[in-house]
Amino acid sequence: MSRGRSTSRPSNALAPARGAEQGPITRLSFDAQVKSISAFAYWAEDGELDLTPPYQRGSVWPEEARVALVHSVLQGVPLGSVFLNARGEHDPVLHVVDGKQRLEALTDFLAGRLRFPAAWIAPEDLAGTADADGLVCFSDLTRPAQLVLKRGATVSVYMTKLSSEEEERELFERINWSGVPMEDSMRPSSQADPGS
Repeated sequence: MSRGRSTSRPSNALAPARGAEQGPITRLSFDAQVKSISAFAYWAEDGELDLTPPYQRGSVWPEEARVALVHSVLQGVPLGSVFLNARGEHDPVLHVVDGKQRLEALTDFLAGRLRFPAAWIAPEDLAGTADADGLVCFSDLTRPAQLVLKRGATVSVYMTKLSSEEEERELFERINWSGVPMEDSMRPSSQADPGS
């Protein structure tokens, strides 16, 4: 399994350029890949995927967001990108720099820990029965339906090889806080809160 290109970087590879005294910006190297959602479940089960590096938020997605991601999987909607870091030979774990909430929801979906409306599934693709609330989980699907989702649902992955947790933290912050957060007042009027 390719986990990204190894490049040597100075310790300030991610430090923001605040002045000329820092020197030229070092270009980071990313290996863009497409992985099936089953790859993440396998890595998580095998202990090869670190979903909880110290700089990450906790599990903050509400159930509605997690179920909405399942809806996207079932529809074949692209699931966005995640950033993973392989620190090196002495640390074989892939550290999730960005995409934790999606990966948690996807691994929970495949493990049968996330329930969704049975009405979303064609009757011939259901092997189990819905609970009293009309919900099913991944294990309630027929084996062929499970395989279609495990192999067909994919995530774009950017792998890199930063040498330390601090460099990962800097990349995490760059990805998540380098722009201006969208407030309700910035949304198109069709998406704005009806009460405003």
